[in-house]
Parts: sequence; structure tokens; C-alpha cells
Amino acid sequence: MVFPSREGSDHITTETVRNVVEDLAVEADVCPRRTDGESAEPEELHPHALRHSLASYMLKDETTRLIDVRNRLRHRSIQTSERVYEHFQRR
Repeated sequence: MVFPSREGSDHITTETVRNVVEDLAVEADVCPRRTDGESAEPEELHPHALRHSLASYMLKDETTRLIDVRNRLRHRSIQTSERVYEHFQRR
């Protein structure tokens, strides 16, 4: 188990994971990226934002194709990737 709970139950809540990620981001001064590619504050970091940050960093490399992002993020279809990251297609 990666994230055992303090209460000894089999799992921890989604809220607890969000809180841990946010607290660590603030402590480490990690600045995530939004889906528009702009920097965000550490307090804005949540687990799903890590996915957006990864896609943003990948797409800053002009050799990265949208299909590469789709495969890395494991979107079911390329249309999902296009919808979320279409603004990078116009660079």
C-alpha cells in the first residue's frame, strides 16, 4: 500500500491525498502548470494538476506530438487530449 491511513483502515480518502499533495507543494515551493500553460501557485496544486503540468511540459517541446501526450496520460481517445490541450496545437 502506497498511502496507508493513520487509522489503520485499508485506504485513505481522496481529500487526504489532496491535502498531502498541497502541503508538500507549498513546503517545496512547487509551481504547477495550468491547462493553459501558465504557472500556478503551490496552493493550487492537486493530484490531477500534476497531469496537466506533465502535459504542459511535454508540449513545450516542439517535437512532442499530441498523440505522445495522449499515450502518456492514457486518455481513452485522442479527442480528449485535443479538447484539453488544443491551444498548444496553434503554436
